[in-house]
This record gives sequence, structure tokens and C-alpha cells, in this order.
Amino acid sequence: MLVHLDVEPQWARALNSDRRISGVAPVGAIDIVGAGNEAFASWSSEKRSLRVDVDPARMERLAGVEFDKSAFEIQAPRFGLIDKQAHMLASLLQMEIMRGDDTSMEIFDALVTIFSIHALRNYSSFGMKLLPSVNGGLAPVTWRRVQEFIFENLGKPLAVEQMASVAGLSPSHFLRSFKKTTGQSPHQFVITARLNHAQDLIRNSNLDFSVIAESAGFASHSHMTAMMKRVWGSTPSRIRNDR
Repeated sequence: MLVHLDVEPQWARALNSDRRISGVAPVGAIDIVGAGNEAFASWSSEKRSLRVDVDPARMERLAGVEFDKSAFEIQAPRFGLIDKQAHMLASLLQMEIMRGDDTSMEIFDALVTIFSIHALRNYSSFGMKLLPSVNGGLAPVTWRRVQEFIFENLGKPLAVEQMASVAGLSPSHFLRSFKKTTGQSPHQFVITARLNHAQDLIRNSNLDFSVIAESAGFASHSHMTAMMKRVWGSTPSRIRNDR
């Protein structure tokens, strides 16, 4: 899945043939190539775009839980089609990538999951099948189960698919129900839980910050520090000095 973030005046593409289609690719134009297809592309100048490659097994798994059917075919969008939602998701993914060491894998995973479901709904043989509407949040027993899973696994990567599976819901249903229950997205909730856990260890132990960061699920001491600065405007050293 490739989304153009700038205008490409001479974009050319071919799919499973020598016949090339060319023209202007506007900002937000999307190209999708299914696994196993042969694709060609060329451009005339430096371009800015974001390409997301998703494992076919992951797409099949998402299709199974979202649409109760794992078999599907990708239907390539017409040349130059502008997809505003895909452009928004691509821009958010680019912003997260540009954070470098400050990148949150939970946010990145959630965006890729949403992008993949968007592609299945709009560019596959499912043909804009509507997902069930969500009127309420997670049931109390389900919410407790999800909370326990999150707090027991703070030191590990927590993917949307994992949490949705614990809740017994599809990822898209889970995302909407979670937001309805907590007022936060899952990755925001996880980041807050990790920061609180790290803060507790910083204040009540003399463990090295690198050990605390690993225990709380951050990629490194610098990642934990960057996240604390972003969310709280503080640092591990300041928190420890103020205890």
C-alpha cells in the first residue's frame, strides 16, 4: 500500500502486464498491490510517499476476525484515486517514524492495523462491507480481563490484535469499544500505564533507569525519558530527585 504525500507529476505504474498507465499522482493518491503480483513503477523526480507492506498472513487473520472470511482478493484502486483517510493514516505513520528512538511501537502497530482494515474494506472483494456499529463500551468482565492482560504484560509489546483477542472482539470493534469505555485509545492507555509503573519504580527503588525502562516496556532509557518529557514534561532524574 503506497500513499503519495506530495504531487508526482509523472507517475507511471503497471500491474501484471507490460501496459503502463501514467499521469499525475496527486497528494493522497493511493496504489495497492496484492501479494504475489508483479508491479512496476517509475517517477520523474524526487518523490515523497509512504509505503506499508503487510504480511499476507496478517491480512488474512484480520479479514477472518473482521469479516468472518479469510479468503479475499485485492482490487487495485483506479489510477490517481485520492483516499483522504489513507493519506491521514500515512501522515500519522510518517510522524511516528520520524520520532526515531521516541517511536511508540503500540501506536505504530495500531496505525498499521487500522490501515490494513481500511484497505480490506475499500480495496478488496469484501466491497465496503459495513462493520457492526458499536453503541456501548466493553462489558465490565471484559474490561477487567483486558486490564489484567495489559498490566501483566507491560514489559512486552502489546499489539491491538492481542488485546482484541483477549476481549473476544475484532480489532476495529475493540478499538471503538475501548475508546467508549476509557475515553482513550488502547495505545494511550498502555503508555499511561507504563509511565505510572516506571514512576512508581523510580520513586520507590534505586534500580537503574535502564532496568526500569525495560520492566515498564520501553525500548530504552532514552525512550522512557522522551515519553515522560512528551506526556508529563518531566524526566526520570527529576522524579527521583523529588522523591
